[in-house]
Amino acid sequence: MRFLCRTVASVPLPFTSQSSTGFSEKALETLYGGLQKIIRPTCPFVNLPEKSRGRWGVGITLAVMKRCHWVEPSLVCQIKFTERTEEGQLRQPVFLGLRADKSAEEVVRE
Repeated sequence: MRFLCRTVASVPLPFTSQSSTGFSEKALETLYGGLQKIIRPTCPFVNLPEKSRGRWGVGITLAVMKRCHWVEPSLVCQIKFTERTEEGQLRQPVFLGLRADKSAEEVVRE
């Protein structure tokens, strides 16, 4: 499972990173059940697709987007990362868990 992320509750909604590490078996089961309830047919991010897979091969191109399953951007999760790139992307993001104590509207870039 991979998560595509944003860092600020803003409209239009920018893509900032994806995380595919930090998920326990139990977390994956819980997330899957919750995500099934908020499925949407289209991508919510205004800056996708990206033109290429990029230097490290992780860009979200149109071909990659065809394999994605989209959900409403209503959940808040905590992500650990090493730094932000010049483009505002998160470097080496790791999923730490969902945040039930914050709504999407309360999220600010730290």
